[in-house]
Amino acid sequence: MIKIKLEKDKVAKFKSIIDYLANLYTEAEFNFEGDDFKIAEVGQSNAIGVEVFFKTSMFNEMSVSDGNKNVKFGTFLNKFKAALIRCKDEISISFGDKIYITSGEKIFNLSVIEMFGERTDFKMPELKDITTEFKISSDEIKEILDDSKELGGESILFDVKDKTMEYSSSDYNKNSVQGKIAVDVIGEARSKFGNDFLSKLFLKTPSTEVTLGFGTDYPLKVIFEDEDFKMSCVLAPRIDTD
Repeated sequence: MIKIKLEKDKVAKFKSIIDYLANLYTEAEFNFEGDDFKIAEVGQSNAIGVEVFFKTSMFNEMSVSDGNKNVKFGTFLNKFKAALIRCKDEISISFGDKIYITSGEKIFNLSVIEMFGERTDFKMPELKDITTEFKISSDEIKEILDDSKELGGESILFDVKDKTMEYSSSDYNKNSVQGKIAVDVIGEARSKFGNDFLSKLFLKTPSTEVTLGFGTDYPLKVIFEDEDFKMSCVLAPRIDTD
């Protein structure tokens, strides 16, 4: 059995990460490899993949009772999230035949499920052909996506060049939105992504700043990171065939 403990000042952050994942997926796999702990998942459509690495600073304790440090546990994220919401103080989570979440006098017992196919052992692709990468505030990208969702169409085009990211989106009735922001970047890229998937990625962001990277007609890499975790997301591009 593996046990992790979170002090009160880390509980809110851990909850926000699980909340973010629960907005994307119904299930996820918790992976323990040596002293590393990560959560990995790819959606059934394979459009979005997410991998979260927790740094040692997130937990004030991680212990193994049976000597086996290389184990995996699948679980339903909605139940995991619901249990965490009901925890207000320090949290202890034990992974074994079930997942036991303890906070104060409360103990939640959650089922462990088996993951199948591409949804198990998911590894983030290297994306070696990314040609541009830059940081942007989470609020700024949310505003761009809100504009596109309300006034644009099903997808949004990002075009990066000359330290500027232009964006545009239009629907079948020729309603449209376009704009541009300055970005600190060298390189050029142009790619289109589905608004529905992008909106899910940025609906609830776990950090105030995000790193974006992509190429021309190439997947989007999204990184949220702070001193306690690193979350990497990948979104497939939308390729027009007409």
